[in-house]
Amino acid sequence: SQQWQTFLLWSNRVPFGRRDEQFGMDIGFFVFTLPWLQFLSGFLTAVVFLAALSAATTHYLYGGIRLQGTGSRFTDAARIHLATLAAIFLVLRGVDYWLGRFALTTKESGLITGLRYTDANAVLIARGVLAGIAVIVAVLFVVAAIANRFRMLPLYGVGLLVVSAIVVGGIYPAVVQRFQVKP
Repeated sequence: SQQWQTFLLWSNRVPFGRRDEQFGMDIGFFVFTLPWLQFLSGFLTAVVFLAALSAATTHYLYGGIRLQGTGSRFTDAARIHLATLAAIFLVLRGVDYWLGRFALTTKESGLITGLRYTDANAVLIARGVLAGIAVIVAVLFVVAAIANRFRMLPLYGVGLLVVSAIVVGGIYPAVVQRFQVKP
């Protein structure tokens, strides 16, 4: 209910008739549609995260997840359910990374609003790469849900996503800023 203005702006949107230079899209997308899509992405991410926490708790309480003992720690139903929720969460993270590319056009930084050199040449690429990796890791979770043999594969994918977020999303733009922009 707090996003009623964002919804009204989106539902009554009109094109500006001018194109953005970076993406070639109508400027109205960045003013009306992008904030609504970012809200939906954030809201759905929170819903899926809370659903996963609730599902994990419920599966644990009803014996679907066992922390002690020998044998499989997850029942098939718990494994499939939690892997599916993790895949949906990662797809939503990928959507958020992808929308973050467009949000750079309205980013305020000091005297300039919009993309700076580092944003256009490093952050834009990094967010696209991270979106792709998030979707690939989501596919790994689906594969792990279907085939019980690949249980560790999604964990390696999550590790790759975390390392990529640090290196590609943080260190690479900082290096471009430091060595290409600042000098």
